[in-house]
Amino acid sequence: MKGEYHLPVHTKDEFGNEYIQVGREFHPMSAEHHIDFIQMISQDGMTAQIKFLKVGDTPKIKTIQDYGDYIAREHCNIHGLWANLITRDKS
Repeated sequence: MKGEYHLPVHTKDEFGNEYIQVGREFHPMSAEHHIDFIQMISQDGMTAQIKFLKVGDTPKIKTIQDYGDYIAREHCNIHGLWANLITRDKS
């Protein structure tokens, strides 16, 4: 159960905008339990994007460029660092 709302996942909205969000259902963002940041890193390690979050924010980041396949990570103040290799649909 813990992994279900800690794993960064790739989502796309109806307009084609792409995001990383923490969990299929959003991770809690309370003072006691929250996400500190979400980060995307290209597989070659040459490009990265990071968003620092505060209590009450939605744990989601919009991708600002095409990374191809990339690593998404997030840090939970209680459960530590979580990462996921995102393999993007090329269609």
